[in-house]
Amino acid sequence: MTKKEIHSAINKQVYKWLDEKNIPFEYEMGGRVTVMVGENSDDWFDYHQTHHTVCGLNWIGDEGKSIMGELEVFIDNLLLNK
Repeated sequence: MTKKEIHSAINKQVYKWLDEKNIPFEYEMGGRVTVMVGENSDDWFDYHQTHHTVCGLNWIGDEGKSIMGELEVFIDNLLLNK
């Protein structure tokens, strides 16, 4: 696989993981995906497709923090096995 194919495969696995957990997400401009946890936008966080990282507010709620942590571990495992 080329680097581009690996990069695309990792992103597809992240989207699949979010779908399986029924977590809504939305593509944004600039290679960002907003992951919408709960109804409060303070609990939402971003997945950056280019760097395969997640980023949320410092005051993100417990549910958002938990899902963000799970997704970070999932991404780390994908990157280790690429």
